[in-house]
Amino acid sequence: MTLRTMPVMSSDPRTLGSSRHLIVLSIAGLLAACAAPSEPEATAAACGNGRVEAGEECDDGNGSNADGCLVSCFVPARFVASDPHLHGAGCDLPPTPPAGLAQLLAAAGLDVGAALVWGDGFDDHPLFTGADHPVSSGGRILHYDLEVSAFPAGESGHLLMLGLRDIDFSSDPFRVPRSGLNLPAWAKAQGERVAVGMAHGQLWTATGFPTPPVYCCIPWDFPVQAARGGVSFLVTERREEGPPIDAATFQLWRTVQNAGYRIAIMGGSDYPCIHHQLAGAPRTDVIVSGPLTYESWLEGVRRGRTVVTLDRAHRLNLRVNGTPLGGEVAARAGEVLQVSLESESPEPTSVEVLVNGAPEASAMVPAGMQVATVRLPLPRSAWIAARTSRAATSAVYVVVDGRPIRGAAADICYLKQYTDHLSRLVRRGRVDLGEDTSMALDAYAAAGEEFARRFAEAGGGACP
Repeated sequence: MTLRTMPVMSSDPRTLGSSRHLIVLSIAGLLAACAAPSEPEATAAACGNGRVEAGEECDDGNGSNADGCLVSCFVPARFVASDPHLHGAGCDLPPTPPAGLAQLLAAAGLDVGAALVWGDGFDDHPLFTGADHPVSSGGRILHYDLEVSAFPAGESGHLLMLGLRDIDFSSDPFRVPRSGLNLPAWAKAQGERVAVGMAHGQLWTATGFPTPPVYCCIPWDFPVQAARGGVSFLVTERREEGPPIDAATFQLWRTVQNAGYRIAIMGGSDYPCIHHQLAGAPRTDVIVSGPLTYESWLEGVRRGRTVVTLDRAHRLNLRVNGTPLGGEVAARAGEVLQVSLESESPEPTSVEVLVNGAPEASAMVPAGMQVATVRLPLPRSAWIAARTSRAATSAVYVVVDGRPIRGAAADICYLKQYTDHLSRLVRRGRVDLGEDTSMALDAYAAAGEEFARRFAEAGGGACP
């Protein structure tokens, strides 16, 4: 493998500056490159010599990315195409029975579908068993779980609860509770496999704060739930054409990530309410290890190994120093990190590398399954993600010199100011939490104090 190193910039991967480089990986002279052990880079160039060595998952010594071993000496990620947010009933439309949902999954090329029982489709309650539905077959899984929506507790945001053994979160769910703040703890008490997140990131606002009146579904409590450790993923179900992560979802995700919380990003259809078919809706590629089961899929979600995609033809993966999505890398200030980009696309694609949500570098990769590597030094702790026009990854977290990740102080101030805004909305009854108002206000105040502390850690001055 000949490593061709070129300086790169964020707008052009060939011009970033002397400290960052794009390494274009190709097999042409790999053994020659590795045959000079006296040179400092000889060890780093050992990939391609046909021997599996430290830091490698495989090494077949050839230039194919289609044979189970990438030219970077990693095994290709196993992507499981999935929809974490669909329904069999509700939204005043005819119900779709389990066999019908399974057919829709198959037609859209989706391997896993989380069919969520909710208040408007509560007739589906008997379909929940805690196990895969019997229509699951041939490597395709349909599993019923819970969305806290069309219940009073959903007024502060729709919680998606996956991997439950019991969905009866209240003896009177159409009356109490009025807030979902305490429901993640109830869900997680059911076992380690449970994953909890919130839906409808696209209904946030790309600027300012969401403010009533709104039609539906703002994830009002998402920043507070993140601060409380209640949620680990955020879903976009965006309807219009555009990037895989819409501007509103990205605003919410970026600010929470920059405050140091680790949130996986996902895409779903909310069929049949937002999308009336699965094809064309955002979807989630989950990287799964071992045999595909609902449990192994949930593990990928919990670990942040997720990628939002817009179709089955475009896939994207990111590794930092070999660490997969959702993982943590320990580094020293100024240490040059190797960011590996794995893109599969029917056309040449520009892959952008984000550091704390801001574009830092890009690489143009040819069509097909391709690998490119960006060398990137970090002066401080950060999260790194990648995106194309059709796919966007969750993050890898880099902890520099043991210090926590604190991105732009302005983003953390935004969250502190938002908790004040939300408190005002609740006090004035514009977000009505009924008898749970006092509890919620206490939670908002505690989250605000935590955001203020993290704002100071990020080097912020005054956050009015």
